[in-house]
Amino acid sequence: MSRPVGADATLTRTKVRQAATRLFAERGVGATSVRAIAQASGVTSATVHHYFGSKDALHRAVVDRMYVDLDALRKEISDALDKAEQGVDAVLEDAIRRLFRFAVEHDSIVRMLLRRSVETGEIDPDRRRDLHLPLLDELTQRLAPGATAEPGHMRLAIQSLMHLVVRYALTTPHELGLVAQVDPRDARQVVEDHLVETARRLFRPEDLP
Repeated sequence: MSRPVGADATLTRTKVRQAATRLFAERGVGATSVRAIAQASGVTSATVHHYFGSKDALHRAVVDRMYVDLDALRKEISDALDKAEQGVDAVLEDAIRRLFRFAVEHDSIVRMLLRRSVETGEIDPDRRRDLHLPLLDELTQRLAPGATAEPGHMRLAIQSLMHLVVRYALTTPHELGLVAQVDPRDARQVVEDHLVETARRLFRPEDLP
Protein backbone atom coordinates (compact mmCIF):
# COMPACT_ATOMS: atom_id res chain seq x y z
CA MET A 1 0.00 0.00 0.00
CA SER A 2 1.40 3.41 -0.89
CA ARG A 3 2.07 6.10 1.65
CA PRO A 4 -0.90 8.50 2.12
CA VAL A 5 -0.43 11.67 0.08
CA GLY A 6 0.84 14.61 2.13
CA ALA A 7 1.17 12.54 5.28
CA ASP A 8 3.74 13.35 7.93
CA ALA A 9 4.71 9.80 8.88
CA THR A 10 6.06 10.53 12.36
CA LEU A 11 3.15 12.78 13.33
CA THR A 12 0.55 10.39 11.94
CA ARG A 13 2.04 7.37 13.67
CA THR A 14 2.16 9.27 16.95
CA LYS A 15 -1.47 10.40 16.64
CA VAL A 16 -2.65 6.89 15.86
CA ARG A 17 -0.58 5.34 18.65
CA GLN A 18 -1.85 7.87 21.20
CA ALA A 19 -5.47 7.33 20.19
CA ALA A 20 -5.03 3.57 20.29
CA THR A 21 -3.44 3.76 23.74
CA ARG A 22 -6.39 5.69 25.12
CA LEU A 23 -9.01 3.43 23.55
CA PHE A 24 -7.22 0.21 24.51
CA ALA A 25 -7.04 1.50 28.09
CA GLU A 26 -10.71 2.49 28.18
CA ARG A 27 -12.27 -0.45 26.31
CA GLY A 28 -9.69 -3.21 26.10
CA VAL A 29 -8.06 -4.44 22.92
CA GLY A 30 -10.87 -6.80 21.92
CA ALA A 31 -13.55 -4.12 22.14
CA THR A 32 -11.56 -1.54 20.19
CA SER A 33 -11.88 -1.50 16.40
CA VAL A 34 -9.47 -0.09 13.84
CA ARG A 35 -12.31 2.14 12.67
CA ALA A 36 -12.67 3.63 16.17
CA ILE A 37 -8.93 4.23 16.38
CA ALA A 38 -8.99 5.90 12.95
CA GLN A 39 -11.86 8.17 13.95
CA ALA A 40 -10.14 9.15 17.19
CA SER A 41 -6.94 9.86 15.26
CA GLY A 42 -8.60 11.91 12.55
CA VAL A 43 -7.39 9.56 9.81
CA THR A 44 -8.88 6.75 7.73
CA SER A 45 -8.81 3.04 8.57
CA ALA A 46 -6.64 2.58 5.49
CA THR A 47 -4.08 4.95 6.99
CA VAL A 48 -4.00 2.97 10.24
CA HIS A 49 -3.40 -0.21 8.26
CA HIS A 50 -0.74 1.51 6.16
CA TYR A 51 1.34 2.53 9.15
CA PHE A 52 0.73 -0.44 11.47
CA GLY A 53 -0.60 -3.30 9.33
CA SER A 54 -3.19 -4.63 11.79
CA LYS A 55 -4.77 -3.93 15.16
CA ASP A 56 -2.55 -6.55 16.82
CA ALA A 57 0.54 -4.94 15.33
CA LEU A 58 -0.64 -1.53 16.54
CA HIS A 59 -1.17 -2.94 20.02
CA ARG A 60 2.38 -4.29 19.99
CA ALA A 61 3.66 -0.88 18.88
CA VAL A 62 1.83 0.79 21.76
CA VAL A 63 3.28 -1.64 24.30
CA ASP A 64 6.75 -1.41 22.74
CA ARG A 65 6.69 2.36 23.11
CA MET A 66 5.78 2.05 26.77
CA TYR A 67 8.62 -0.34 27.46
CA VAL A 68 11.11 1.90 25.66
CA ASP A 69 10.10 4.65 28.07
CA LEU A 70 10.19 2.26 31.04
CA ASP A 71 13.67 1.09 30.11
CA ALA A 72 14.82 4.71 29.98
CA LEU A 73 13.32 5.20 33.45
CA ARG A 74 15.10 2.06 34.71
CA LYS A 75 18.41 3.48 33.48
CA GLU A 76 17.67 6.82 35.15
CA ILE A 77 17.02 5.05 38.45
CA SER A 78 20.14 2.93 38.02
CA ASP A 79 22.23 6.04 37.41
CA ALA A 80 20.69 7.70 40.46
CA LEU A 81 21.54 4.64 42.56
CA ASP A 82 25.13 4.75 41.28
CA LYS A 83 25.50 8.37 42.34
CA ALA A 84 23.60 8.17 45.63
CA GLU A 85 25.78 8.84 48.65
CA GLN A 86 23.16 9.74 51.23
CA GLY A 87 22.07 6.21 52.13
CA VAL A 88 19.01 4.07 51.55
CA ASP A 89 16.46 6.75 52.47
CA ALA A 90 17.63 9.11 49.74
CA VAL A 91 17.81 6.28 47.21
CA LEU A 92 14.28 5.14 48.04
CA GLU A 93 12.87 8.64 47.86
CA ASP A 94 14.39 9.34 44.46
CA ALA A 95 13.22 6.02 42.99
CA ILE A 96 9.67 6.28 44.34
CA ARG A 97 9.18 9.85 43.15
CA ARG A 98 10.48 9.01 39.68
CA LEU A 99 8.22 5.94 39.38
CA PHE A 100 5.12 7.76 40.58
CA ARG A 101 5.59 10.73 38.26
CA PHE A 102 6.26 8.41 35.34
CA ALA A 103 3.06 6.46 36.03
CA VAL A 104 1.02 9.67 36.28
CA GLU A 105 2.42 10.99 33.00
CA HIS A 106 1.76 7.67 31.23
CA ASP A 107 -1.57 6.90 32.88
CA SER A 108 -3.37 5.67 29.74
CA ILE A 109 -0.83 3.04 28.82
CA VAL A 110 -0.28 2.04 32.46
CA ARG A 111 -4.05 1.50 32.67
CA MET A 112 -3.92 -0.58 29.50
CA LEU A 113 -1.15 -2.81 30.85
CA LEU A 114 -2.91 -3.13 34.18
CA ARG A 115 -6.06 -4.25 32.36
CA ARG A 116 -4.09 -7.12 30.84
CA SER A 117 -2.71 -8.10 34.24
CA VAL A 118 -6.20 -8.09 35.75
CA GLU A 119 -7.59 -10.18 32.90
CA THR A 120 -4.78 -12.78 32.77
CA GLY A 121 -3.14 -12.56 36.19
CA GLU A 122 0.27 -11.92 34.61
CA ILE A 123 2.17 -9.32 32.66
CA ASP A 124 3.49 -10.23 29.23
CA PRO A 125 6.09 -13.01 29.78
CA ASP A 126 8.69 -11.41 27.51
CA ARG A 127 8.32 -8.04 29.22
CA ARG A 128 8.49 -9.69 32.63
CA ARG A 129 11.74 -11.45 31.67
CA ASP A 130 13.38 -8.50 29.92
CA LEU A 131 12.35 -5.58 32.13
CA HIS A 132 10.26 -6.27 35.22
CA LEU A 133 12.34 -9.01 36.86
CA PRO A 134 15.70 -7.34 36.07
CA LEU A 135 14.42 -4.09 37.63
CA LEU A 136 13.23 -6.03 40.68
CA ASP A 137 16.60 -7.77 40.96
CA GLU A 138 18.54 -4.54 40.59
CA LEU A 139 16.52 -2.63 43.17
CA THR A 140 16.75 -5.53 45.62
CA GLN A 141 20.50 -5.75 45.22
CA ARG A 142 21.06 -2.00 45.47
CA LEU A 143 18.78 -1.42 48.45
CA ALA A 144 19.72 -4.48 50.51
CA PRO A 145 22.97 -3.09 52.04
CA GLY A 146 21.22 -0.10 53.61
CA ALA A 147 17.92 -1.74 54.48
CA THR A 148 17.11 -3.56 57.72
CA ALA A 149 14.18 -5.58 56.38
CA GLU A 150 14.72 -9.33 56.09
CA PRO A 151 16.32 -10.17 52.71
CA GLY A 152 13.51 -12.58 51.88
CA HIS A 153 11.00 -9.76 52.18
CA MET A 154 12.84 -7.29 49.98
CA ARG A 155 11.43 -8.39 46.63
CA LEU A 156 7.86 -8.53 47.94
CA ALA A 157 8.28 -5.10 49.53
CA ILE A 158 9.51 -3.62 46.24
CA GLN A 159 6.69 -5.30 44.32
CA SER A 160 4.16 -3.98 46.85
CA LEU A 161 5.48 -0.46 46.37
CA MET A 162 5.20 -0.81 42.59
CA HIS A 163 1.56 -1.83 42.94
CA LEU A 164 0.85 1.09 45.27
CA VAL A 165 2.54 3.53 42.90
CA VAL A 166 0.49 2.32 39.93
CA ARG A 167 -2.83 2.29 41.78
CA TYR A 168 -2.38 5.78 43.19
CA ALA A 169 -1.13 7.13 39.87
CA LEU A 170 -4.34 5.96 38.17
CA THR A 171 -6.59 7.59 40.78
CA THR A 172 -7.93 11.04 39.95
CA PRO A 173 -6.81 14.03 42.04
CA HIS A 174 -10.48 14.49 42.99
CA GLU A 175 -10.70 11.05 44.61
CA LEU A 176 -7.25 11.31 46.14
CA GLY A 177 -8.31 14.60 47.68
CA LEU A 178 -11.41 13.00 49.19
CA VAL A 179 -9.42 10.10 50.61
CA ALA A 180 -6.60 12.23 52.01
CA GLN A 181 -8.92 15.11 52.96
CA VAL A 182 -6.82 17.66 51.12
CA ASP A 183 -7.31 20.05 48.21
CA PRO A 184 -7.33 18.00 44.97
CA ARG A 185 -4.64 20.34 43.62
CA ASP A 186 -2.32 19.14 46.39
CA ALA A 187 -3.44 15.52 46.45
CA ARG A 188 -0.80 13.97 44.21
CA GLN A 189 2.03 15.64 46.09
CA VAL A 190 0.55 14.39 49.38
CA VAL A 191 0.30 10.87 47.98
CA GLU A 192 3.84 11.00 46.60
CA ASP A 193 5.13 11.99 50.04
CA HIS A 194 3.07 9.19 51.60
CA LEU A 195 4.58 6.64 49.20
CA VAL A 196 8.08 7.76 50.17
CA GLU A 197 7.26 7.37 53.86
CA THR A 198 5.68 3.96 53.23
CA ALA A 199 8.84 2.84 51.44
CA ARG A 200 11.00 3.87 54.38
CA ARG A 201 8.82 1.96 56.80
CA LEU A 202 8.90 -1.16 54.65
CA PHE A 203 12.67 -1.19 54.34
CA ARG A 204 13.58 0.16 57.76
CA PRO A 205 11.08 -1.43 60.16
CA GLU A 206 13.20 -0.56 63.20
CA ASP A 207 12.17 3.07 62.62
CA LEU A 208 8.52 2.23 63.30
CA PRO A 209 7.17 3.85 66.46
